[in-house]
Amino acid sequence: MPKVEFYGWKIVALMIGPRSAGNGVYILGNTLFVIPLEESLGLGRSVSSLMFALGGVIGGISAPVSGILMDRWGPRRVLIISVLIGCIGYFLLGLAPNILILFLIFLGPISLVMLNVAFNASSGIINNWFDRYKSTAFSLMQGGSGLGSLIIITVLAYSIDSWGWRTASGIAGLLAWLSDSPQHTRLGTPLKNWDYNQMVPINQYLEVKSSLSEKLRGI
Repeated sequence: MPKVEFYGWKIVALMIGPRSAGNGVYILGNTLFVIPLEESLGLGRSVSSLMFALGGVIGGISAPVSGILMDRWGPRRVLIISVLIGCIGYFLLGLAPNILILFLIFLGPISLVMLNVAFNASSGIINNWFDRYKSTAFSLMQGGSGLGSLIIITVLAYSIDSWGWRTASGIAGLLAWLSDSPQHTRLGTPLKNWDYNQMVPINQYLEVKSSLSEKLRGI
């Protein structure tokens, strides 16, 4: 009798990382940079508020596009590419010499993709893996990401106080990448062992289970 293993709960554990990065680095972490940006680049409070507001608008506009891309290529690929672009964006943000470049970087490579990291792609992946316990899976992912976000916020706040906002921006990009790294390697385990395409989604799991039950009843 073939053994069927359901990997859904492992996927939930993996998705805590990207959700923590999206919440901690982008959604909550942005507020830590307001005062340092004002002091360093002379960014007025109204200008910084405008930048963050426009970032939210751009993130919302990009959401339908990310949904189309996930339907075409799968949420895993979209998530990994989004994390990579977001990391590069935060590294570049720390090098911004003036307000114009700051706006272009924040509204471009950061705001376009970071909501995918925070919500869209991770939710798409969980949705593909669960049917009966979907609400529980989402709740566990969100609860775990709350603790992860707290850790990320603490690290970023300490980095800004100790080394300045430019270094902290690079650290933000590094944290976003590290939070996604368990998808590429599980403590040294090859990627193929965690490739979502190689795992058994809920519909296949139920089909195989039903087929085996029918065969056992016929014995």
